[in-house]
Amino acid sequence: MQQIARVIPIKSKEALVELAEAAMQRPRAEREAFFSLFGPGTTEHWHYQEIDGKPYVLAVASGENLMAGFDAYERLDDAYFEWFSAEVLKLAGVDLRTNPLAAPSELVAEVNGR
Repeated sequence: MQQIARVIPIKSKEALVELAEAAMQRPRAEREAFFSLFGPGTTEHWHYQEIDGKPYVLAVASGENLMAGFDAYERLDDAYFEWFSAEVLKLAGVDLRTNPLAAPSELVAEVNGR
């Protein structure tokens, strides 16, 4: 299982919650087709954070083939992605077609108690 974390400045917590609720109201077949790009069992968790009074989402995606999914954004032509990418552009000012990860991130350490 792969994981990718992204921290993205957003308009507000309320706007993030609205997007999450709207995403789950989209037809299940649309969501399943979109998430299948990333491999079976893919999920994304959105955590809200406020840093120095500014709102952010910490988005953590888990899946079998995440980069293949993100790499497909440039050429995707489906209803869910069209809707979702327009909403992300409004929420965060990020164009997923040209910047699918919003900002580059790099795993620099894994810390555990083993």
